[in-house]
Amino acid sequence: VPQAMELMANTTIEVPQGNATVTANALERIMTVWLEYQEFFRGSYRTKICLLALAKIVLSNDARIASLSVKGDLRVDINEGRMTRSSRCKSEAVYQSIPWTVRAFQILARTVDDTSECADDEDEWSNEDDSSADGEEMLLSDMIGDDGRGIYDDGDEEEGMDEGICESDPFFKVDLQTELQQFFGLLASTEAAKFQHYFNHLNPEEQRILRDSLRK
Repeated sequence: VPQAMELMANTTIEVPQGNATVTANALERIMTVWLEYQEFFRGSYRTKICLLALAKIVLSNDARIASLSVKGDLRVDINEGRMTRSSRCKSEAVYQSIPWTVRAFQILARTVDDTSECADDEDEWSNEDDSSADGEEMLLSDMIGDDGRGIYDDGDEEEGMDEGICESDPFFKVDLQTELQQFFGLLASTEAAKFQHYFNHLNPEEQRILRDSLRK
């Protein structure tokens, strides 16, 4: 991680801005775009790699990463009533701005949710599919799905995402949930104040699931 951080921090890249391009720091740009699009990553192997990398970066305590702010959850005005995805797309979306490490913690915590309770219950998945069809918004954990697989993805298409990756790769044998439990346990035991700060940014249900995971 330190070597990768240094390489990106000392590199500039050209990024599009309107009809022109601007120079940006690679570390800031890559880390910001990464979290903004993490929920759309596909392929169980690729998603696992990305999530494990997020955990390592959080534990690195890199000050440059900690100073970054990224998009958080969509702000919802309770006075507007319940909005479907289609109606929300027509209005201007407003997102919370939160520290990079807090957002990474949220993503990792929500990944514990998907495989711990939903992966073995096909009926529950079926019910969630039906409700989403009505336009109800979904959690990131729902979108990520079964160990990194999105519930909107076709199975054959999903398998194709990981084609060409050698199954002898050690990461194929890594259990994501075990690694996440170790990550949260290590953070809670070595940096309790920081863990509690991140933990407070989860909703009550996410907090419950993470507490249950740490008790295992």
